[in-house]
Amino acid sequence: MSYQNEKKIIGIVISDIHLGASKSEYLLFLDFLNKIKSGYFGKHMKTLIITGDCFDLCMKTPDQLRTIYSIYYEILKEIQNLGIDIVFTLGNHEIEVFGNYDKEFIPRKKRFLKALKLGILKKQNVSQYILLTLKDGGLDVAPINTLKKLQKQTRGKHREFKCLVVHGFQFDSDNHRTWASRLFWGPLINTNQSWIKTTVNFLWNDVISSIRRIGAVSTREIIRELNRCHIKASKWETECFLRTIQQWQDFLFKNRNKEYFTNIDTFVTNNHLSTIKQVIFGHSHKSEKKLVNNVMMVNSGAWQKTYKPPYVLVELNSLNRVQLTLKRYKISRDLRILRLYFAIVDFLETKIKELLFKEAPEIIERSQLHKRARVLNRAKNEGIIDECEYNLINEWRRRKKMVFDKTKGYDVKAILEILEILENSDINKFLSKANQIFRDIIHRKDKKGSADRRELLYYFTPKNYFTPKMRKVLLKEKPTT
Repeated sequence: MSYQNEKKIIGIVISDIHLGASKSEYLLFLDFLNKIKSGYFGKHMKTLIITGDCFDLCMKTPDQLRTIYSIYYEILKEIQNLGIDIVFTLGNHEIEVFGNYDKEFIPRKKRFLKALKLGILKKQNVSQYILLTLKDGGLDVAPINTLKKLQKQTRGKHREFKCLVVHGFQFDSDNHRTWASRLFWGPLINTNQSWIKTTVNFLWNDVISSIRRIGAVSTREIIRELNRCHIKASKWETECFLRTIQQWQDFLFKNRNKEYFTNIDTFVTNNHLSTIKQVIFGHSHKSEKKLVNNVMMVNSGAWQKTYKPPYVLVELNSLNRVQLTLKRYKISRDLRILRLYFAIVDFLETKIKELLFKEAPEIIERSQLHKRARVLNRAKNEGIIDECEYNLINEWRRRKKMVFDKTKGYDVKAILEILEILENSDINKFLSKANQIFRDIIHRKDKKGSADRRELLYYFTPKNYFTPKMRKVLLKEKPTT
């Protein structure tokens, strides 16, 4: 099977994989790399560009990144051996970006390469900028470390296609880069204390992201969150608070790339880069394509906290004209089932954990409920789940844990084993049983009654997980009318 297109795909650009961070699309990225290796995108595809934040040094130590995600480096090496060039630009989760980032880039790059020590990373294929031009029917890829050398390269022989590829932190304001990197991201990159990185990883990617979603949070959801946290205020104060938050979120999410498009235009103009007519960048995690002042600007998005990760195809048509096409990765049915399985197991664990926190906050420190291994035992002792439910959830957790080994990365055999189990036992039976366990948890009577449980879990319940319509959509079946 291959990608069917009348155009020739000569390169692919992706961004913000965030290896090391939670909520990243690890399974999809693994599947995507395997498709590249198998020749899915055609024989003309000779370049893969990753535009920064591929390795999240803020969330994992260099030793952890080397060992846990080894399977990805093996596949990337196999892709290189097939004659496909892999080129990286560095992002703000890999190097410090405060101060004169252009002057400091080379020493920061050296520290990065020395810390990771990966065979796929070489001095020649890691840079700050990449200049793409067309040569002999393929891409001419020029990694460039400094702005001065970029300016020199663009003054060369004029070519019809000149595309700048860069992570995108260069288009942040000086104040933003200084505040965020010097005070927060920079120290996280440099520390080797794994407990600090693990804590930030959980808070940043799990806790905050569950509240600050990809889209703006509705007023109704904010009210539920305030009530859940027992925050009481007068009606007028609440309305003012909600209106301010809502306006700010609408501005952030609806116009997330607007500032970057403006700053790219300024960057190109002020640095005499008028021959550049295409710019590909990441950083903001919002994929978008827009023509601004005759410059095509494409944000390649991110492979984190998204249902369908984006990527950019560099295509060549029959007239030898280059076209940048923004695509979404099509998830296979097997991976869709596996993701649904993981989501439901996580969902049940999270609800039990929230319930325990609400009913017995005084025992949090003593029982260390933040450690998932102890959550189910406590839930069984408290009567929140019975013995049968305890055994079932434990078995589901065991299967899920099999897939990811802390020292070897993803275990492909375990993935296939789980998929086989789900196929043989029928995914609908699993969904039905998980739904029943969830209903038992929130409706079971005990000394505190069930009202608090329903109130607590209402906000956190993903209504689409257990509905027949969503189940059929996920499995590519026609929903019943």
